[in-house]
Amino acid sequence: MTKIFGRKVEVIFRPSEGGQDGIIPDGDRLNIGFTVERNLDIEASTASITIFNLSRTTQDKLAEMGRPIPEKPGDPRLPPWTVELYAGYYSGPPNPEPGTSVPMIFKGDVRRVQHRREPPTIATDIEADDGGEAATKFVTKHFPKGTTVGTVFKWLQEQSGLGAGNVTRITQINKPEGIPNRIENGMTIRGYAVEELNDLARSRGAVVSSQGNDLIVLEPGEALPGVPLTKISPSTGLVGYPYKDKDGIVVLNHKLLPNVFPGAPLQIDSQFVEETIVVERAVYSGSLFGDDFNIEVEGRTQI
Repeated sequence: MTKIFGRKVEVIFRPSEGGQDGIIPDGDRLNIGFTVERNLDIEASTASITIFNLSRTTQDKLAEMGRPIPEKPGDPRLPPWTVELYAGYYSGPPNPEPGTSVPMIFKGDVRRVQHRREPPTIATDIEADDGGEAATKFVTKHFPKGTTVGTVFKWLQEQSGLGAGNVTRITQINKPEGIPNRIENGMTIRGYAVEELNDLARSRGAVVSSQGNDLIVLEPGEALPGVPLTKISPSTGLVGYPYKDKDGIVVLNHKLLPNVFPGAPLQIDSQFVEETIVVERAVYSGSLFGDDFNIEVEGRTQI
């Protein structure tokens, strides 16, 4: 197999609670394949990563990461490790610092590590998610009459374990029939924190998601502040033809490129679609060897 010119994939594992050094497999020497699905929804984003021919020492280190959940009652709960996946095209100086040469396309918690023989090599499969830990947090609390929606939302964010992100955005978004800024009759919260966050956000006309384990609040069709507009056309690497489905969602396929992730604005210039959209779902797939190095995108017209 021959590495395709210009492609670069890096994986960095970091302990979530410090005390240990990170692990950086040599992505230029190893074949790394990946599939990542990210979205603007409370459902956790996921990553499946396969690394071939790791050293036995690195295999053993990674195996310890895949057990954050107790195997049986009474076992200690191990803190998850974080995995960062970087992928893109690079033509700069050799040996750049890890994590600096191509964009990060995923950051989340390692959930499973498994080694398997794929003759003549050893393959290491890693599964990770962004926001999966938050989905396990069950909460209950009563908020009295007059409590602000912002107070309830902030409490839920803290209980979920997600970073604050732009949590205060919830106070600025509210459809006419949504829950008012102050709760008129009190509110009792009982359920999983992320589900309660999602229900409360939707009642205000907002959507919430975990991006890099931070809570992100947006209005449907709203782009993340500060993200540059990326132009999409056949000359930039558009594969086939974009189309708009019956629900108004634009679907396209593009070669891997920077600044394409949930919440990012894209300006599409093609034969059948000419408009600016905000990415709602992105599926990244590729490897250092082989044909696949693409992003499948779904998005809606930017407001």
